[in-house]
Amino acid sequence: MRARFAASALLAITALPIAAQPPATPVQVDAVRVATSAQTLPIVARVVAPESGPIAARTNGTVTEFKVDVGDRVAAGDVIAVLARKIQRTQLETAKANLKRAEAQARLASLQLERMAQLKDSSAFEESLYDQREAELGTAEADLRLARVNLAAAETDYGWGTIRAPFPGVITARHTNLGAFVNRGQQVVSMVNTAAFEVEADVPADKLRGIAPGTAVTVRVMGETVPGTVRAIVPLDNPGTRTRPVRVKPEFGNTLARLAENTSADVLIPVGSTRDVLTVHKDAINRRGDSTSVYVVEDGKAAVRPVQLGDAVGSRLAVLSGLEAGDLVVTRGNERLQPGQAVAFEQPQG
Repeated sequence: MRARFAASALLAITALPIAAQPPATPVQVDAVRVATSAQTLPIVARVVAPESGPIAARTNGTVTEFKVDVGDRVAAGDVIAVLARKIQRTQLETAKANLKRAEAQARLASLQLERMAQLKDSSAFEESLYDQREAELGTAEADLRLARVNLAAAETDYGWGTIRAPFPGVITARHTNLGAFVNRGQQVVSMVNTAAFEVEADVPADKLRGIAPGTAVTVRVMGETVPGTVRAIVPLDNPGTRTRPVRVKPEFGNTLARLAENTSADVLIPVGSTRDVLTVHKDAINRRGDSTSVYVVEDGKAAVRPVQLGDAVGSRLAVLSGLEAGDLVVTRGNERLQPGQAVAFEQPQG
């Protein structure tokens, strides 16, 4: 009886449909490979902002609207503040009236000169009067040109009553308040373009030989190691330290959101001979607290592999331990993976 029941149960289980396996998650992969790296020298550096400073009023007026506060992020052209423009409006209307008057005077002088020209062959013609009318026309035309210039200036001055952000960035200070009167040139706010951050390092003069605009370097900032490129070597020697400022444009990536002007950094400049090192693509790196790992593809599934990293080598990072040449690491889609999850991918080129 029991044997018959067991056999029936086994047949029932066998008859059940096999549960469908979840589809493989599509990802992009890259192979761990050897790359050439130069020996480097760390130089203490700092984050600098090429676009930073006060934004001033370009006309006089009372602040009637203040659109921003400290910490606000603005786009280029966004309104920062609006000034009362009663004086500018009066100047604009006066300039328009002066332009109409100058146009009328120029037309009148032109007509008078035409009449005088028609009298040239008659006995009533007076040479001196013709010269006078010609001079009056020249004066009227000059007044007309000046009136147009004054109108353009008045229109510009009126438009300057709206203070706009000259570049994208973050408001770092407010220098006046709603209802305050500001003069032309007075500071209204200060702002910094965080998207334009660079790193500046004071490099010893005897270490500049192998550096030029375009040279690839490594930058360490906020606990991250990122690649960078030398943008410029500033021709300004410090006689006390015998150093020269070198501006570097790093690939900050996600680190950019945490940076501030004057954040401490290190620039690793190339010195000495080159060497071959094992490298992994920077997009494969997963950071959680103090731990660093990658997802390696093993038998079609994602496996977590702790790694120890070294300096940047271009867009890649040197691997000190945890990986071997040829290992396939996930570079896209790794943020949603779980250990043991099946993955689908195309073999990397090269």
